[in-house]
Amino acid sequence: MAWPTSDRRDAACRTSRAAVVTAAVWSQGSPTGTELEVAGGSLRVDDTSKARRAGTIIVRDTDLMPTSADDLLSPTTADILVSVGHRYADGQVETVPVGMLRVLVPRLPSLDGPLTLEVGDGFAVLGSTRWPVPRVTTAGKRVVTEIGDMVRSVLPWVEVIDLTGSQAVCVSQTWTGTVGDAVLELATAIGSEVFFDPVGRLMLRAVPDGSSGSVAATRSPGRASSGAAPPTPGSPSQGERSVAIGTVVVGLPVADIQRTVLWLSLLAAAVSLLAISATAAVTRAVLVSATK
Repeated sequence: MAWPTSDRRDAACRTSRAAVVTAAVWSQGSPTGTELEVAGGSLRVDDTSKARRAGTIIVRDTDLMPTSADDLLSPTTADILVSVGHRYADGQVETVPVGMLRVLVPRLPSLDGPLTLEVGDGFAVLGSTRWPVPRVTTAGKRVVTEIGDMVRSVLPWVEVIDLTGSQAVCVSQTWTGTVGDAVLELATAIGSEVFFDPVGRLMLRAVPDGSSGSVAATRSPGRASSGAAPPTPGSPSQGERSVAIGTVVVGLPVADIQRTVLWLSLLAAAVSLLAISATAAVTRAVLVSATK
């Protein structure tokens, strides 16, 4: 999902490497006002994964290593909004969000640091959260509404954006396992993909050629299925449709994900040209040797 940028930033990114990375700490859906000093790290953005955004952030301030649930970077509450952008000559900064990421595992290998934060988007949280008691879905409830309620039972502040327009309803169903699996099953049953966008909103978007209809309970606890026919072989699946966007190296002079992919493509092309040139040189040398 592309994020809108100004013409000024687009032009600057093509001619300058004055890139910036910001990491703002949020807690339970609200900014804390704290900006982390980022020393490095990496972020993978891959729309073939359940958790589309995941990686590590390296922080200079080792005093921020959490030791209790009330600390700023506690994995129970801390999210980090990572943005990348450009600093103009007049000092102004323009950024675009890359991901709202939950602190999953903080690591401090020594007192000298660095503090490394393993992070992932909202689906990483849902995928690691099991229902404390079996959840019962009420018959007749809209599937989209149930998905939103499931997500907000773990992340109460999350905004759900429904782009499907689905009016499908549920039958009575008991769920066990993880919250993430239940959400994914319901979304799949109505022909929808479900993911968190760069600012942490849950998006429901129709899959091309996806089906919709009433959701029927199955005999396997924790699962649901659609009454519509399954996709035929060769029809687009989520993995087949999706393309990995790339890798952002936090702290290095990259302007955005697309530019990183372009650099990698140019590098690959250059390597190919060198290989072709080397092969041609060897061929010429053999021919000259053969004629002597």
